Amino acid sequence: MEKPRLLIVDDEATVLRSLTWLLKKDYEITAANGGQEAIDLIRTQPPFDSIICDCRMPDVTGIEVLSEARERSPQTTRILLTGYAELNSVVGSVNESEIFRFVGKPWNNSDLRSIISDAVSRSRSLTIDSSIAALSPDNDEKFGIMIVDENTDTFEQLKATLGENYPIHRAQDIDSALAIMSRDRIGVLITETGGENETSLIISKEIKEQYPEVVMVVLSEAKDAYLVIDLINELQVFRYLLKPLKTNLLKSSIDAAGKKLSSVDLTSGRGQKAPKQQPAHNPEQPIVKRGVLSRLFQKLIG
Repeated sequence: MEKPRLLIVDDEATVLRSLTWLLKKDYEITAANGGQEAIDLIRTQPPFDSIICDCRMPDVTGIEVLSEARERSPQTTRILLTGYAELNSVVGSVNESEIFRFVGKPWNNSDLRSIISDAVSRSRSLTIDSSIAALSPDNDEKFGIMIVDENTDTFEQLKATLGENYPIHRAQDIDSALAIMSRDRIGVLITETGGENETSLIISKEIKEQYPEVVMVVLSEAKDAYLVIDLINELQVFRYLLKPLKTNLLKSSIDAAGKKLSSVDLTSGRGQKAPKQQPAHNPEQPIVKRGVLSRLFQKLIG
């Protein structure tokens, strides 16, 4: 059986050697010394299963490399190595490169192996899904959008901006969210962070675990690069949009979500896991006790 193919990108030879040594037993490794060399390989080589790329390089940034990979080979999962956290770069990596995970420098070898294993599995599943979609009849039915929020203001804004083109649903708690997910063809999950309501992130994590193909968009006033990193690694966020919302950016994000969902069947029985049987939530018992967030939750309440 052929080994999965990895592209490792860094401008430091020591990093390339370390990662190659760590991963060569299980993967076919191609190393690129810098961003431009990586882009040349992405343009000329067959698609890689996963790309592990440094964020800050002198010639071409990691975001540019991974954005090129996303355009050329959407099923290739993209991992960003970073030794720092600067908001614009982190948000750019989410919204432009659609990365799979952030990995901090220095990394933990065991954790990195686990992340890459998950990334390759995800890449292989996306390749299969794309093949199935190519053989399937077109489905013109619009996917629905669900916002998890106790406040109606953002819901009304979403209806005004997107309501003509998409069914918009609102869930206030885990039970109503699960009911909507089981009943309707939901493709995009929108949640807010910041202000008084952080429970929506916990609920969204629960939904994402049960319906992993649903695309998640986070709206926030928080300009916190480390929070964005946690959202990627814990919730696999597709877009992070700063408030106040820009209408054009919101629409383009939903359009991009539609393209991502084009290879996914959102009807029951395929594309989403069947919902687990959940007891009605007891409001006196914090939902975090279900153990779904850990470090992210601690950041939010800290």
